[in-house]
Amino acid sequence: DKTLIGGSDHIVKIDESLFFNSKNYVGRICCKTWVVGCYDTTTRKGFLRLVPDRCTETENVIRQNVLPGITVLTDNLASYCNFHVLGYIHHM
Repeated sequence: DKTLIGGSDHIVKIDESLFFNSKNYVGRICCKTWVVGCYDTTTRKGFLRLVPDRCTETENVIRQNVLPGITVLTDNLASYCNFHVLGYIHHM
């Protein structure tokens, strides 16, 4: 039973990062991992989730872990454009 982050008058910051390795520190990237992070600025709690693709899975991670009806702050990634439809107050 997990606890969702967010709450009345809370702000949750959301961002994603790409972690990678290159073979012998040169050349092409051999291993890539996307990570989505959410941080509640009121409770100072957050989480990180590995996602195979930042565009496809990011919305699912947010819906499963962040309470609707709160303010979310994101960058301008296209995946975040539907957050207002999902019940979030979305600011970039």
